[in-house]
Amino acid sequence: MKINLKHIILVFTVLLISVIISLTGNFTKNDKSQGLDIEYIETELQQKYAYLEEQLKTISEEISTDTESAEKYFYTESSEIFKEQGIGYFYYYKNELKYWTTNNIPLPTSTTFNFFERPMINLNNGWYLCQFVSGEDWHLVGVFQFKKEYSYENDILKNTFYPDYNIDSKTTISLDSITKSDKVCLKDNDSESCFYLIPPEEDPYA
Repeated sequence: MKINLKHIILVFTVLLISVIISLTGNFTKNDKSQGLDIEYIETELQQKYAYLEEQLKTISEEISTDTESAEKYFYTESSEIFKEQGIGYFYYYKNELKYWTTNNIPLPTSTTFNFFERPMINLNNGWYLCQFVSGEDWHLVGVFQFKKEYSYENDILKNTFYPDYNIDSKTTISLDSITKSDKVCLKDNDSESCFYLIPPEEDPYA
């Protein structure tokens, strides 16, 4: 039986095309898996932002009507909330910190509410989503640890994002736009505030 050269070339061509299509599909999947799902991140952070606001309003009502209940909330009922949700609440009276639910978030012990006006703030140990409510001589702050970020790392201290967001730990955050960074925006009533996620391969300081 003679093998037709044209048939061999045809079979080889079909196989080659199949391999190329397969490899292209894999590369596409890999690129997609490595990319940031900005829509998902924005949606989740917006929901967390709204949750913080709702909780702050509830806590502020308790503080204004019953100081004893407020102390119980901060030091008993919410003592595990940071471990469970990465969230902390802080009550300032006349700009001085009076109550707090965790020692793991290094907020200043004395500050005005202006410190918390941006939804994303940078502290000594990471980046936090921030929400606050205020009264005549007090302000109440809720913060969520979006990313742990330290000046150095070891077996205990690790730079990591909150696991729900599936973000590479080497991704960095900036309040200023950088080329090829991903813009993340949060809405607060009629205003909008944004920050930027910089993939490791695009970070000039990585």
